[in-house]
Amino acid sequence: MMKICLILVLLFPLIANGLQTCEQCISSGNHYCADTKLCNSPVCLNTITVALNCPHAPNATYDDHEARTKWLPLFGAGATNEKMAQKCFDNNWPTMKLSKRILVNCSDPSPILPTTQCAMITAVDTTQRILVLSFRATVGGTQMGEEILNYFVGKKQFFDVGMIFEFFYDAYVALWNGGLSTEIRNLKYKYPDYEVWVTGHSLGAALASVGASWIVKTGLFNPNNVKVFTAGQPRTGDYNYALWHQNTFAYSFRVVHHHDIVPHVPFQYEVVDHDKMYHHRTEVWYNNDMSEGSPYQICPEADGLYCVNQQLDLSWNDHTHYFNTDLNVYGDQGCNFPNCLLKMQKLALALLLSFLAACQATSCEDCLNSGNHYCADTKLCNSPVCLNSITHIINCPRAPNATYDDNEARTKWLPLFGASATNPTMAQKCFDNNWPTMKLSKYILVNCSDPSPILPLTTCAMITAVDTTQKILVMSFRATNSGTQLEEEILNYFVAKKAFFDSGYIFEFFYDAYVALWNGGLSAEMRNLKYKYPDYEVWVTGHSLGAALASVGASWIVKAGLFKPEHIKVLTAGQPRTGDYAYSLWHQNTFAYSFRIVHAHDIVPHVPFQYELVDHDKMYHHRTEIWYNNDMSVGSPYHVCQEADGFYCSNQNADLSWNDHTHYYNTDLDGYGNKGCPKAN
Repeated sequence: MMKICLILVLLFPLIANGLQTCEQCISSGNHYCADTKLCNSPVCLNTITVALNCPHAPNATYDDHEARTKWLPLFGAGATNEKMAQKCFDNNWPTMKLSKRILVNCSDPSPILPTTQCAMITAVDTTQRILVLSFRATVGGTQMGEEILNYFVGKKQFFDVGMIFEFFYDAYVALWNGGLSTEIRNLKYKYPDYEVWVTGHSLGAALASVGASWIVKTGLFNPNNVKVFTAGQPRTGDYNYALWHQNTFAYSFRVVHHHDIVPHVPFQYEVVDHDKMYHHRTEVWYNNDMSEGSPYQICPEADGLYCVNQQLDLSWNDHTHYFNTDLNVYGDQGCNFPNCLLKMQKLALALLLSFLAACQATSCEDCLNSGNHYCADTKLCNSPVCLNSITHIINCPRAPNATYDDNEARTKWLPLFGASATNPTMAQKCFDNNWPTMKLSKYILVNCSDPSPILPLTTCAMITAVDTTQKILVMSFRATNSGTQLEEEILNYFVAKKAFFDSGYIFEFFYDAYVALWNGGLSAEMRNLKYKYPDYEVWVTGHSLGAALASVGASWIVKAGLFKPEHIKVLTAGQPRTGDYAYSLWHQNTFAYSFRIVHAHDIVPHVPFQYELVDHDKMYHHRTEIWYNNDMSVGSPYHVCQEADGFYCSNQNADLSWNDHTHYYNTDLDGYGNKGCPKAN
């Protein structure tokens, strides 16, 4: 017995330390082991001694496709003249328009080095409601020399949040006083609720970090509306600056290519911590050539021993090449990629003809508009051999206009499903447990039975809610809640549809159920909320029947002129086909952010089955399907489906399941809301 007690006494400190988080461990004066996940682990290869490096997942989702198609052209546009900057947008992002180019003297006062300049652009996309600040990279050996020399001189105080390198501070102030201050204030006045994208490569990356921080510290923009994305960024500020930056910006990514030398500069050689400079989160490291489809790592530490800091063999070539593109010439060429002929010259002769055909092929839309079929397999129009033919424009493959976020779906959208499926008390409990700043506004319960002498009365329900912190309004619709209601829906699939304004037809049951809710209090509620919170985003959601009503509801408040579609996000789970071809095409062309989540073999998204021989009788899904072909536990992969309602993703399944319909995100939705939407362990 004494031996057992002695062992427990000896082990207790280790057990207690093991229960501490990384931050708790470090704040108590100890070190945290990244390998063992223990405080003061006696054996440790990777020790964490500063809270900045405590491992964390990012608060936003990194999108490789968006990086290549939007952020990369912004690097190029910031690095060239006005004409080619707009050419960069025309070639890659046609709705983005150059607003202003600013070019200033930003030389460090020196009797030795000649004058150098710093440049940047601003741009506006009124369609996607985005403002851009893009800063030019280092230009020439003289400017590079200035930066290197500056690493050995003083730093400057950055407001009340630490120090940054003097050269970066002075260069940014020169741009600010040289026209950026007036420009950004004018843009803020004209477009007060637009998102701000701040970016740059190399020196431009450091200036982007400083610039995003500056417009927040001066009170011009809320950090929740600012996205920061840099490539090849040098260490820009000290520990306090880096910590403030990463605690301030939810969306901030530092992309690093392979052995790029610049992110290692200045090297952390100082003996005294307060002299060291640190990176802020989140590093995205491509340990490869960054060609399309290359894997990457989302690094859990801000500036620790993982990811690029493992590298000892460093490269300047990797610094000038990002996303398989030579940034030295990219902007001056109008951000244009090599054409198909250049690619063909590098291929074997046996593949020449097929690639030539691909270069000459029309787009899917052009192919269908000319009365032909498009092959999803060969990417050719009227391909003689094809397994998956596309005959409707609604199914032409394309990526979504927004980014799906699995973590946001689990932590915010999932509790919204639960909140609408229960009573008002438990609905608020769902928010308290998962989203404390969200407050229930109204619970609406109405009779929505189809007039019938056979079936008993059924009800439809929904909630509205408001988050005044994140400026979000919510409409969440309850799922089918009884066998009787399910029978009504099934019977309705064999009766008439109803016209939805001037945009096609939807099922009569969904139309009548929504109108019952609208007339039963939703109309007055949404008008009141719009009056009180005119610039808030609207999140519309639901599961099962609630998913169909969410699709209709989002469309209704746009058609009624209450809200603009760019202010609306639609996310549904287990949605049945809701409307016909015209409705679905209108919906997906109207809403940039609209995701339909489908769990594995869920039967309901297949209903009604597309058995009709005549196309105008068929019902179609709108984009964008997110298909989890698994149990949907945390970390499960998913497919972002290129077609709206084609042969890919969940439509491949013939073995269908009701259990998959009632379980989403590894959660049984039948009892989830009534339990107050408990967080998963």
